[in-house]
Amino acid sequence: MSMEVVYVIYFDGKRYDNYSRRIAYLSEASARKVVTCEAKSKARVEYSGNKDFEEGWYALPLKQQKEFTEKMKERFEIIHFVPRVEGGK
Repeated sequence: MSMEVVYVIYFDGKRYDNYSRRIAYLSEASARKVVTCEAKSKARVEYSGNKDFEEGWYALPLKQQKEFTEKMKERFEIIHFVPRVEGGK
């Protein structure tokens, strides 16, 4: 019997909630791709919404964009779940 592992995305300790994305995946690689994409998007939105920064996201050097994205990516977590087996053996 094959045990399916489900990978679920969490953000800031809570299950990630995005109406345009699924949060559960059957492969960790798929979940990681979503985390990378969402981290980039959230970093851009959070940076653009911060009044302390005068220049826009796309005016930032690529190195700084990557730093913001990595900080955002650290807030994501992928947790794997294995279905519970009912019964004996």
